[in-house]
Amino acid sequence: HDIRKSATETPEDAEPLLSDSLEIFADLGYWNGMEYAERIAPAWSKDTRILYYSGKDEMRKAFKLAIENNWNEAMGIWESIYNKTSYSKIGGKAAYNLAVAHEITGSLWKARLWAMRSFRQYETIESSEYANLLYERMQYYKQFETE
Repeated sequence: HDIRKSATETPEDAEPLLSDSLEIFADLGYWNGMEYAERIAPAWSKDTRILYYSGKDEMRKAFKLAIENNWNEAMGIWESIYNKTSYSKIGGKAAYNLAVAHEITGSLWKARLWAMRSFRQYETIESSEYANLLYERMQYYKQFETE
């Protein structure tokens, strides 16, 4: 359809042009509404977090506690494992689990700290990406803080 037609067109000739414009306005309204909704009620896409459970019996015990939603006790075990090991794979996994646990219990800065500790002990792409993701979330929430 040529939008540059003269003003002498009939309503029947204009209908295809109008239906296109109505669709454009509907799309525009939808996306503006979504943008506003994200500002007042932020939503995160669903994401999966892994928990390490292999390596030591204590890791499996803490994993089971986490599955049962007993995060505080699980965190105590993971922190104990982390403190007992120096620069090892198991210590890095325990630190990663602590990062996930702190995110779940609502402390993003502690979660990021543990993700960074995990990366320093056991350099994995997962821990690096997780620390970056937590940083982005912290920056996002910072814009809503009041002074």
